[in-house]
Amino acid sequence: MLPLFVAIHENERMGCASSKSRELDPGRVLLRFDAVSPSRAASERRDGQVARVVGRVAMSRLGVALTSPVTRQECVHYEVEVSTLDESSRGDVAWIPVARRSRSVDFFLTDDAGTGPVFVYESSTVAAVKRGNCAGVENLELMEQRNVDTFLKEEGVAIPGFLTRVVPEERAMVRERVFRLGEAVAAVGVLSLADRHPKLLPIRPLSDREMKRFDDEDRLAWASLLATHADAVVVSSHPAHVQGAASDFGTSHVHSPARSTN
Repeated sequence: MLPLFVAIHENERMGCASSKSRELDPGRVLLRFDAVSPSRAASERRDGQVARVVGRVAMSRLGVALTSPVTRQECVHYEVEVSTLDESSRGDVAWIPVARRSRSVDFFLTDDAGTGPVFVYESSTVAAVKRGNCAGVENLELMEQRNVDTFLKEEGVAIPGFLTRVVPEERAMVRERVFRLGEAVAAVGVLSLADRHPKLLPIRPLSDREMKRFDDEDRLAWASLLATHADAVVVSSHPAHVQGAASDFGTSHVHSPARSTN
């Protein structure tokens, strides 16, 4: 099943090996779309236009929030990945994922006052295109370590000594990404104004006119998103993507990421 919205998170790494090679950043192209707040989306954008809507994550009255497995936060999306360090006989090292889980629910974007909701539609499957925060086991609180152990058991993965240090903490890494309730995010998708509440639908190819502000790297970034996530709404919690909405969305109230999240 193809992803129906794709998550981009602030690239903060804790205890992670970083690559020296220059990689294409698909998140850069989000800045080519002027930000609009949820309450102004319908009046300032056209039906069918690709738009960047900046607002706070909210549930509908009938919606049920998720709880992230490691840090136990109420959210509309989480991704968890546990990896162990593998060393080959030639001395090469690599982080090998041993368990992954991704969950999400439909949600609204609202202004600070809770007005002007824009529905992010059918976000039942999420894939990340940018690395989020990660931590070695030693950087987690004891309760979070136990939550990781529970998560591994639920996924049917047995790592002997995961908590008793038979597997040294520097050989085990945990990454959890979340979109918390009330968190400020930016969502890029095709705006639909056909229903009571505006909706954001999956991204689509852009015309040359729509890409007139794009440079070569922007065009490559958009093509990369389409190639891997053609049926996706792009959602980001990166501060650079959240800035720039109208005054009815107060960026001064943007929530700072919690430790070992996003």
